[in-house]
Amino acid sequence: MKDSRRFYRAPSSHSVEVLIRDDCHKGCLENVSLNGALLHLDDLSPLAVGEACVLQLQVDDAPLPPLRIDCEVVHGCERLVGVKFLGSAEEAERRIPSLIKLMSDTRQGGDEYLERIRGYLADYCGAR
Repeated sequence: MKDSRRFYRAPSSHSVEVLIRDDCHKGCLENVSLNGALLHLDDLSPLAVGEACVLQLQVDDAPLPPLRIDCEVVHGCERLVGVKFLGSAEEAERRIPSLIKLMSDTRQGGDEYLERIRGYLADYCGAR
């Protein structure tokens, strides 16, 4: 099976909240890229493919407000939910630093990993 992803997904374990239809579902990021994420929710997923939701997570130390990203569910299976990030190019550019911080907060390390992240960012910015 061919992987059709345009961007690398970095493993992550940040806590997240998914806001949908006046409900809040807690979980954690499994992985994240510049244009989407895979989430592991604490409860069985109430989210349907094509449904809009808001992903909320605290990237920096409090008291800064959490990062909020409008998303669309692209697939789901029990507690795993894949979302793509929505919004304008300007919104995407504003959230890039926070996403890079999430992507670089992994168990992988070293200069090689940082160079890969810089390459993905260059690909993303050049893809317009």
